[in-house]
Amino acid sequence: MVERQAFLMLYRVRHAHFRRQSLALYRRYGHALMIFLALFGMAVAERPALLAEPLLHFWRAPQPWPANLAHVAAWLALVTVWAGIHRAFIRGGALAAYSRSLPLGDRAAPLVDLAILYASLAIFLVPFAVALWTVLRAGDPGGADGRFPLYLAVFAGLTLAVARSAVFGPARCSRAVQGGTIAALVFAHLLPAGWPATVLLAAALPCCLADAITAPAHQAGPARGAGGTAPGRGHPILQLARIQASLLVHRHGQAALARLLLAAAPQAACWWLVVPLAKHAESAIFVHLACALTAALTSGFFHTFHVARQPLVPYLRSMAFAAWRLTLAEHLLVLGATATLYGIALACLAAGLGSAAAGAVMLGPALYWLAWLPLLGLPLIQRHKDGILVKFGLLILALVFALTL
Repeated sequence: MVERQAFLMLYRVRHAHFRRQSLALYRRYGHALMIFLALFGMAVAERPALLAEPLLHFWRAPQPWPANLAHVAAWLALVTVWAGIHRAFIRGGALAAYSRSLPLGDRAAPLVDLAILYASLAIFLVPFAVALWTVLRAGDPGGADGRFPLYLAVFAGLTLAVARSAVFGPARCSRAVQGGTIAALVFAHLLPAGWPATVLLAAALPCCLADAITAPAHQAGPARGAGGTAPGRGHPILQLARIQASLLVHRHGQAALARLLLAAAPQAACWWLVVPLAKHAESAIFVHLACALTAALTSGFFHTFHVARQPLVPYLRSMAFAAWRLTLAEHLLVLGATATLYGIALACLAAGLGSAAAGAVMLGPALYWLAWLPLLGLPLIQRHKDGILVKFGLLILALVFALTL
């Protein structure tokens, strides 16, 4: 009874902390949320089933396996991003450390951690509710192969397990369990019709649930350098890129994640216009505009790196080629992030248009705007008081040049 009261008290305090911190974050990035609503609000209002598209894919036709993998990866990426954004709020920070010092706090803390994690995932009930509403309204709850309720259950278990790993770190067998469950979702349709696929999915479900309810361990990690990066080996430029990436994640993680999501939004809008709406005649213009906006948004990382580097300027001047190497490492990170977004967009277009058509439409603009990124990251532009206007002018010039060729 006493342990139950301790759990409820700590849960109420931690949940209030999570709610306040999350609301403050949403207010801070309200402008980005408004842009997302402007881009996708009308599409979701017209087709609410888009909210549950990765789930409903397994209701319509869970095949072929590349399409299965794309939908599972999209869902898990969304879960990981959501959990990563709220990671510090779920873990509780100093409040959680203080609560463990209370009587019975240390024993109740793992259960409270998991309870806060599950409460934070309540937003994902919306896609599940939309999926259930869609299949019940259609009068075919079993779906194409009759196993859709089992698919939903496995998705739910995998969501909890992946979110737990993203917030508290993977447990001993988490990677094997999650990898096996993903393989079951992707390749189950290749098994003979009947019980083999059902048994495979049914076996994956309890494994995921066991992984999801594994109590998180709170142990001090190994000694790390600035930004949480352990020393390593490799080329100096790659080491600098690794350190810069770690600093970006640990010190500007939420801002960096918001910028990446915002940079992915034009690509998502382009995919929606070209594939579902079938505006193939204007696809080249849409792709160029999307790639230009993505490059403009990811180029903002140059300014973040430039500001973060200022305290190190006297130290860098004392080393041969240090500033040059650091600048090159920053360019590698920005180019890599932008190229990754372009690669994901190319894969999504290839799933809808075919590899040849998607390559013809996407590869040229992607390489063109990647070539412009180093110019947008010039220190002269970053130091200029009107650097944003200069960057905007360069992008307009590059876009006009690209569309008139």
